[in-house]
Amino acid sequence: MRNQFYYDSYLNNRYLYRDLIITALVVDKNDHVWAGTNDGVTYFEPETKKGTRYSQGDGLVGNGITALYYDRGKDKLWIGSERKKGLTCYDFKTGKFERKILSKKITPLAITSGPDGTLWLGTNVGLFACNGDSLTLHLTEEDGLLTNRVNLVNTDKNGNIYIGTSKGLNKYIPDRKQMVVYTRRNGFAGIETQRNATLRDRQGYLWFGTANGAIRYDPGFVRKINAEPLTHIRSMEVNYEPRPMMPGMKLSYHEKSVIFHYYSISLTNPDAVRYQVMLKGADAGWRPVTTETRATYSALSPGHYTFMVKAKNSEGIWNSHPVTFSFTIRPPFYLTWWFISLVIILAGLGIWSYIKIRERNLIREKLILEEKVIQRTAEVVEKSKELEEKNKDITDSIRYAKRIQNAILPPVDEVPNSFVLFKPKDIVSGDFYWYNILETKVFIAAVDCTGHGVPGAFMSFIGYNSLNKIVNEYKINKAASILDYLNDEIYRTLHVQSRVEEVKDGMDLALIVYDRKTRILEYAGAHNPLYLIRKDKLQEIKADRFSIGMTSMDQGRKFTNHEITIETGNMIYIFSDGYADQFGGPDGKKFKSRQMKELFLKINHLGLKKQRQILDDTIEKWRGCEAQVDDILLIGTRFE
Repeated sequence: MRNQFYYDSYLNNRYLYRDLIITALVVDKNDHVWAGTNDGVTYFEPETKKGTRYSQGDGLVGNGITALYYDRGKDKLWIGSERKKGLTCYDFKTGKFERKILSKKITPLAITSGPDGTLWLGTNVGLFACNGDSLTLHLTEEDGLLTNRVNLVNTDKNGNIYIGTSKGLNKYIPDRKQMVVYTRRNGFAGIETQRNATLRDRQGYLWFGTANGAIRYDPGFVRKINAEPLTHIRSMEVNYEPRPMMPGMKLSYHEKSVIFHYYSISLTNPDAVRYQVMLKGADAGWRPVTTETRATYSALSPGHYTFMVKAKNSEGIWNSHPVTFSFTIRPPFYLTWWFISLVIILAGLGIWSYIKIRERNLIREKLILEEKVIQRTAEVVEKSKELEEKNKDITDSIRYAKRIQNAILPPVDEVPNSFVLFKPKDIVSGDFYWYNILETKVFIAAVDCTGHGVPGAFMSFIGYNSLNKIVNEYKINKAASILDYLNDEIYRTLHVQSRVEEVKDGMDLALIVYDRKTRILEYAGAHNPLYLIRKDKLQEIKADRFSIGMTSMDQGRKFTNHEITIETGNMIYIFSDGYADQFGGPDGKKFKSRQMKELFLKINHLGLKKQRQILDDTIEKWRGCEAQVDDILLIGTRFE
């Protein structure tokens, strides 16, 4: 069987393996054959003539096999397939396939591994280094590859990676991160390598199958070339016309377009030379690696520039120091330092002159204004004196009106068995209290006239006189009847006197009539209720919801008469709305009737003078810094 080709009928059985195309072959440590096909992987044992086919259902990533690689050290078979992320590992120790999930969607076309266990994958988008499930390195044309489509990969004993492409062979040295190029110029005559056509024999030679035959490479017989490439800037164009390169060259601001031509000498492989350029003052960093030998810069701004170029030879050695050429583009005269300085000086002089002229004008205007201020001040003082005189006259008149109002109203201490809390908002008040005694009956009223101050005071005069007339002259002594007559009296008085304009003035009040003989208390009210406290319980008797002076008796609107049997110790309160409507407290809100009721229940058992003092102190503390919003009137009466 030696020294001859052998055709195995089982392995090539057309009935078992119809239309299969072999795409890759490897032999494991037991000399068993693994064949990659267009429909999975075939395993064959020559000594037993037995084999097995594995497909996607058995754990392969894909059935279209592109590459096979057997790692003898780890006893693993690596399988590349056409599907994206197409890498599968077969572990001979466990006898199981394992799908490798890569971080990028790639199709391995060639596979090998280095001495450190790194797996190298040749693909149609460059070379990848794989550790576990992670792709740790990606090499492309920008890193020195002749082309991104990799046909084969192999390694030598030193861990250098050989990458075969359609344009020649690359060698990548991981320790130095250096890329070496081999083409026809430096001995690699085959140029176009073929898919997975490579091996390393027992002597360490590397074999590569190419479109021009097989090529053997001896990694140990490599001429070390450590010389840097010789790089030069050949010429320069300014505005697309040649220009001699003179040290310290200065260009005008019209000469904005600059082109540099450069080259590098590499005797071993000129085609492998790569360049990087940067124009200091315009570029943020080095431009990408390129094979171009010309760099164009257009529309440069005025300034100082340094053009730098460095080259890399086929051995991957870069110039340690770039070749440079410096030049300057001068700015137009209006951007030069002396012109800008002159403009700043002239602008400063102009501003200074403007400020001085403005100061002089302001001084003149100030003098004129001072004269006008003196004149106007004299006029204002004169007017102020006139206003003070008028205000004094008005105030004196109001104070005299207060004396009249005080003379009409009885003293607060004369109301029998009662206290009166009377706090006008202004000098004169729109609230007033009234009481009268006829035989066995006591009449007490708390009245709130429309408005406060002088208008309210006028209304209080009308109301006070009307109540006296109704009780003393008309001899009306029923509470509701008194309010009916008062309503008609006020209505006729106001509407007869005001024929032109509609009058909406009136008054709210609470009126009680107490018969000391029968101990019956009558109450009638216009808006203002009566609070009765009996046995520590407060009872509210509500008033009618219309005011005095808004309608006449002819219109049929009558007040309600409430009768209450009084017991010894009972306490009643009648009042205007000024106490409950006062703003204050921590939130600036109204006092409200709810707090009044709580306060009455708390203090009703105290003496009348003490109650008055507590009510006064409470509302003042509640008001605080707030202004008094209305006249305050509150009357409390205790029955013995």
